[in-house]
Amino acid sequence: MATREPRTRKEKAVWEACDILVANSQTPTYLAIGEQLVKLGYKRGSNSDIRRYLTSWKDGNPAAKPSSPKVTDSRPLPLLASKQSPIDIQKLLELYEHHATQIDRLLKVIENQRLQNQRLKEKLAKIKPRVRVNAS
Repeated sequence: MATREPRTRKEKAVWEACDILVANSQTPTYLAIGEQLVKLGYKRGSNSDIRRYLTSWKDGNPAAKPSSPKVTDSRPLPLLASKQSPIDIQKLLELYEHHATQIDRLLKVIENQRLQNQRLKEKLAKIKPRVRVNAS
């Protein structure tokens, strides 16, 4: 736990979540902290709140601060250091295709609405000259 006491209930909850994550050898990220808060029965809160209290937790926990990495190898990192399987990439591709289809559909709806508005304006322009207002 940090050297100073938490100032708010939310700060106390975030610190508790961070302590649990570190005890389980996990990195306290926004996502992990948010999930841990929900598991503990708290509301997740915003990323801004989590960032603020994570920062205060790190300030009071010198062990929580990452140490400088030691360069032991000067080779460049591989471009695909991820261990994602082809299935995950396939799912991602399907998701992109789904969103592209949704965008295409919405663009067609917008174009149809634009054409409909244009036709209504033309009808209104034809009707408008017939209406006269007497100015006396």
